[in-house]
Amino acid sequence: MLGKVLTAIVVLSFTVPIMGLASHALALNITLSKAKPNTVSCDVVVTETGDIDTNTLSVSCKVAPPSEGLPDIPGLALCRNPGSKKNAAPGIQLVEVGLVGSFEDTSEVAQVNCNGETGRCEQIVTAAAKGAQLAALNAACPNPRWTVTDFAPCSTMITVTATGTCSEEYEGYEGNRTRTVTKTYTCIQNNCQAVQFDKKTGSLGGPDYSCTEVSNTDSGCVYPD
Repeated sequence: MLGKVLTAIVVLSFTVPIMGLASHALALNITLSKAKPNTVSCDVVVTETGDIDTNTLSVSCKVAPPSEGLPDIPGLALCRNPGSKKNAAPGIQLVEVGLVGSFEDTSEVAQVNCNGETGRCEQIVTAAAKGAQLAALNAACPNPRWTVTDFAPCSTMITVTATGTCSEEYEGYEGNRTRTVTKTYTCIQNNCQAVQFDKKTGSLGGPDYSCTEVSNTDSGCVYPD
């Protein structure tokens, strides 16, 4: 189980640790979590940042359909009634749906999260499904007055990117001054029907994903000899 590969930061549930593969000068380790409704959080640890100006470092997290050419992300939606207490509809609170499109977010890495001695930076990026995307799922609810308040991907493609400016400068040189490292994974919830509604958090939670790396690119910092 990939849940034992990395020690994850404490999250509510739906934790999906993924082991990052080190590049020769910049490495990413990613822990996914679903800590609140309609979101996927990427806890990104960037290491070996020696040739990057960490003041310019940013990370992004994108949640997309599980393969190119597919229009939506298969998953489970939580339908809730419009009552004053907004209780989850008993017995029929979860429905299988497809969320059209993708959702993502980008965050600058806070310098307080970087250790200059070890070259380690950490930042949590939370990607949230948009209102229009969720509203389109309301038709899947068994009652037209109910609305979808949470979505849990059952199968998805996660892309995490770290971008920063190369720290060394050469007078008159106009080569590659930006370094970008991107890792993409396909993630499958092997038992999506085991996902359940947590009344305390108001969110869906369940077993870990099984994730496979599908690509790993690094633009590198290019300097003259």
